Amino acid sequence: MDEGDNIDDEDLWEDVEEDDEESGAAEEITENAQGSRPSEDDIGNNFVRIVHLNGVHYLPLLYCLCGGEERLHVDLSQARLIPTSFIRIKTLFTCAVLDDYRLSNLEMKASAYQYWQKIVRITSPDGVTQVPDLYRELRRLSREWRWLKKIKWAGFGHENRDPMNPAPGELSIFCLTCLQPGVNLPPDWKADQQRNPEPYIRDMTIDGNFTADHVESKNPGPDLWLSKGGRMMASRVRIEAFMEMAVTRLTVW
Repeated sequence: MDEGDNIDDEDLWEDVEEDDEESGAAEEITENAQGSRPSEDDIGNNFVRIVHLNGVHYLPLLYCLCGGEERLHVDLSQARLIPTSFIRIKTLFTCAVLDDYRLSNLEMKASAYQYWQKIVRITSPDGVTQVPDLYRELRRLSREWRWLKKIKWAGFGHENRDPMNPAPGELSIFCLTCLQPGVNLPPDWKADQQRNPEPYIRDMTIDGNFTADHVESKNPGPDLWLSKGGRMMASRVRIEAFMEMAVTRLTVW
């Protein structure tokens, strides 16, 4: 073509009608690539979101109602799936991912936001798929999961006790190394203590986490309690009664 020829670029292209089926398939692929959420499978089973260590998945939920619909959350828990709601179950977290977040927070100080961003990156490494924001669900369910772990360690799953009203000190973990009469001390331990007192001396250790839990907030307003009488934490009523009779002394280093 010579430079002097004045031909519009549109004349070089020919419009071709696209096949309806191919066009529909292309739109479906585009929607899936952008993170469309399937609602049901080919036989009408509803899909639910399941958050696991390897990302967010959509799978059909099939369950038996022979034991009653009110036992559905119990059956899911036995299958190592913890729902975020108990009426209309749409999202579930596996016990493995809740345990992994707890250990990541405990050992690596990873926040819920950082951990959820990791799940998002695992689900969609290229960032094309739109992963639903379940950050708030992770925070709420992680607190419920820690409470379930506490009452499990305290033996509430094997006895007919109300986990919502534990007795003082009932959620604390039994320490096998602490000196306790009738457990790990000889019958004549008092006489032995007179002869050799060093093995019977108790050491109280406070690490950084304990000191951070008990400092007063610098911001105005009431402090937020991490646990109201759970495990090693005293109840607020007992703390206030102790503070009324406590004497503040300056520590000389």
